[in-house]
Amino acid sequence: MSTITRNQFVNDLSSKHGVIDVNNMSDGLKKTLEANGLSEQELKKIAGPDGQIKGTEEFNRLFQAVDHFEHAKPGNSFETKTETCGGQKMETASGKLYDALKHEVNINRLRSRYEKPGMKEAEPQKRLTKTSDALVVPQDKKLPHVLLDVKHVNQYDLHPDNEAAGDNACHDAAEKQLNDFNKAHHGKTLPLNPPDDSIQVGFREDQKGRLKADPTQAKIAREYIDKTLDQKRPVLVGVSHDDLEINNDKLTDHFVTILGRGYDKDGRLYYQYRDPGATKSDSLGKLYVDEKTGKLFKEGTDKTGYVKDEDWEVTQVRTYKDGA
Repeated sequence: MSTITRNQFVNDLSSKHGVIDVNNMSDGLKKTLEANGLSEQELKKIAGPDGQIKGTEEFNRLFQAVDHFEHAKPGNSFETKTETCGGQKMETASGKLYDALKHEVNINRLRSRYEKPGMKEAEPQKRLTKTSDALVVPQDKKLPHVLLDVKHVNQYDLHPDNEAAGDNACHDAAEKQLNDFNKAHHGKTLPLNPPDDSIQVGFREDQKGRLKADPTQAKIAREYIDKTLDQKRPVLVGVSHDDLEINNDKLTDHFVTILGRGYDKDGRLYYQYRDPGATKSDSLGKLYVDEKTGKLFKEGTDKTGYVKDEDWEVTQVRTYKDGA
């Protein structure tokens, strides 16, 4: 018999940015899940809003689901084989699931879109423009317009006597914009998941900060934004405008708060946002949708060199803890 401990299970699957993509599982894994009583729905619950099981916390929860077939209560190990009354060794349900999950992770490690975010993209990525790349939505497919009354918070106002601290306060200010709205309209602060539970859209960037994006994750991100806006909740997102190698994914350079959804006169879908780096409290920006990859982008002016005037591409979408 072979014993797989919790630590071995988690380390084997989570190391080297191991990922189980619940939305893109192989047929082999699906068949093993079905044959051994572990539902896709249970995996989706473990994966959370981004649809991917990754990191030690989520693989710990996956261990509990697999271990359930050997123990009524979660333990710290399971057997991959057991002996029958005739002395023959037979693979356990937990063992079959473990082998299939490990095989799935190993396959995903060979695919660039499952790499740890922040890898360098040697090939320059195309510059996106509203005219040539923005998604146009037919009239009968349009969702209702949304515009939430999110008040502007300037990141430099958080540190009025410390410009250097203000330079790095975009996340705190964007989150405060979100929190202030939720307090006023929902009666409480609605906590966010940690950064590693973001819906990660980009996984590589070129020297100008333009992203190689995962279309599946971009679709999940936009669906999450739509659902959350429809619940009258703003959304915190990260954007790339340069190759700075900062924040948790080494791709995100700035944070803004999405507060609206609409369409321009040509039917192009856009998402409105408040930028904590903007100087005008009434200024709203627009992020359009790349029709090919689904990633959100802003076409910059290329005139001043300021962050607000540069090209932006959304790297990640932060999610609420209650699964909204």
